Amino acid sequence: MEPPSRGKLTGIVAPFQESLSECQLKSDKVLDANDFVVRNAPPTIRYIPNFITEEEEQALLSRVYTAPKPKWQYLKDRRLQNWGGIVGKNGLISDGNIPEWLTNVIDRIMTVENGFPCNNRPNHVLINEYLPGQGIMPHTDGPAFFPLVSTISLGSATYLDFYNVIEQGQENPSPIAERFFGTMLLQPRSLVLINSEAYSTHLHGIAERPVDVVHDKIFNRPPGLQLQESHPRQTRISLTIRNVPNVKKINVLQMLQKR
Repeated sequence: MEPPSRGKLTGIVAPFQESLSECQLKSDKVLDANDFVVRNAPPTIRYIPNFITEEEEQALLSRVYTAPKPKWQYLKDRRLQNWGGIVGKNGLISDGNIPEWLTNVIDRIMTVENGFPCNNRPNHVLINEYLPGQGIMPHTDGPAFFPLVSTISLGSATYLDFYNVIEQGQENPSPIAERFFGTMLLQPRSLVLINSEAYSTHLHGIAERPVDVVHDKIFNRPPGLQLQESHPRQTRISLTIRNVPNVKKINVLQMLQKR
């Protein structure tokens, strides 16, 4: 399902509107996430194609790649940027450092009805860069986050795979490959919202491979994609935008006094 036409997200390079210190009125909502429920997927995955325009995508990519070099953290399998603070098991240690261009993306997401509640506006953004062949192991997002994750894809499509979790106390659990049960196709410029059962009781991950092959367990496979088609990956940027309810602010003065 295609989203209805809407105004350009000029806020990526200039304010979309005044930063939303208060939750937008219901009448200001542009899209209803519940119009984009993926019926063949576990509850609840909402997938909005073309959530941003190609121009907006390029503007975001430019912002990502012109961020200060120290913002990049290098992991074994990818590199990332962390905006908003450090997330631990007890919540967010906030540094208050979410730049305007990301604040405006959050503003856009807050215009989606039945997405984030007013009191759980996203306060943390994780930016991952995936080169062809890179991925992330199956995981859950963890209890520190409000149980809704939103992700905007830039640059390239990917397959987000879902797996059944191992039940607590289960003996001789099956290998991860045998617990795979389906895939979300995430196209460039799309927004995916994952909550409910899909968030809390299933693992999700991206396989490490340079080429994706179309299969019959893609929940949202478009009619034009034929089975067994091969699609080489390109470099993909993901903006994972979440809310951490428990927030602690960094007190620089106290930190200096402890030294």
